[in-house]
Amino acid sequence: AINALAGAVTNGYILLGNGTNVAMSAPPTWNQNTSGTAAGLSATLVTGSGGTGVANGSNNKITFTGNYTLGITLSGNTSVTFPTSGTLLYSGGALGTPSSGTLSSCSGLPIGGVTATGTPSVSTFLRGDSTWATPAGAGDVVGPAGATANNVVLFNGATGKTIKDGGTLGSAAFASTAAFDAAGAAAAVTPTTLGLVIGTNVQAYDADLTTWAGITPGTSVGTALAVAVGTAGSIVVNGGALGTPSSGTLTNCTFPTLNQNTSGTAAGLSATLAIGSGGTGQTTAQLAINALAGAVTNGYILLGNGTNVAMSAPPTWNQNTSGTAAGLSATLAIGSGGTGQTTAQSAINALAGAVTNGYILLGNGTNVAMSAPPTWNQNTSGTAAGLSATLAIGS
Repeated sequence: AINALAGAVTNGYILLGNGTNVAMSAPPTWNQNTSGTAAGLSATLVTGSGGTGVANGSNNKITFTGNYTLGITLSGNTSVTFPTSGTLLYSGGALGTPSSGTLSSCSGLPIGGVTATGTPSVSTFLRGDSTWATPAGAGDVVGPAGATANNVVLFNGATGKTIKDGGTLGSAAFASTAAFDAAGAAAAVTPTTLGLVIGTNVQAYDADLTTWAGITPGTSVGTALAVAVGTAGSIVVNGGALGTPSSGTLTNCTFPTLNQNTSGTAAGLSATLAIGSGGTGQTTAQLAINALAGAVTNGYILLGNGTNVAMSAPPTWNQNTSGTAAGLSATLAIGSGGTGQTTAQSAINALAGAVTNGYILLGNGTNVAMSAPPTWNQNTSGTAAGLSATLAIGS
């Protein structure tokens, strides 16, 4: 009955709900060990599978190394026995008074818990030698209650412990202070030439140097200085336009590539004129054609491609462009200028388009086509003996 209701007896399969029916199915992966015994485990059972991930010691104790979070849920008559000596620590709990240990990552350490000599206070600091010490220096320099940005600080008096605002450097307020001695400062400066030779490395001072009016320019210099640069008659500046000088000698100049022959004649060329200069680079007509064509590929022609004229394979024309009538590999079709036939009669029939009995080839104003004969202006059948009446002059 069980076999019949299960529907199958597949080895290792179980009756399992699949969301629609209960049917024989392969066992899924469970959240716990489903076969064997604890003694038959091939490795330590990890915490995710209901174990601890740590092997028991010889005294049947589990020793944890590192940081572990052990979650224990008690139900029914189960119980957990903890050690009778020592203190069980938990995350976030108090450490108590451990006999030894090393703190590697702690915060909130109270000052009173540090072993050091001296007295901790707001005016002392803990030195590297575990001593609470007072910083050196009395810190007794005083000054105004406020300050102005970028102003100079000056000593106020001879004690060296009082300062004042001296104003900005070079300002009237700074110069007016009693501590600033303009004459004494000037006298304290020792002039020096800095190794410069007046007239050689540096211009000698002259009152006329303070204005242009005091400078006596050379001949025509004053006139040139009065003309805007780039205008006829002006001075020439470095990098500026030369204008059109009446004469001069160029000793170190760079010329652009000229677009025209500037001297001599074709007969006087010292070398063959290259294509890039408007020539062909060759000395014979045939070589010139070859050079301009760019290639001499057998069977290719010079053909426009929409951009350039270049050597290209001939396209398919609208007519046969090679061979002779005798060399045609097939009968030439009407569309290619032939008749599509191999005999004269067949050719006439093909070109006429029809062989209707009694029809003739007749122009119709657009084409010549097989048509019924029209009514002519004379009798078109019979014989003279068969005329039914005398043939009139008009007929």
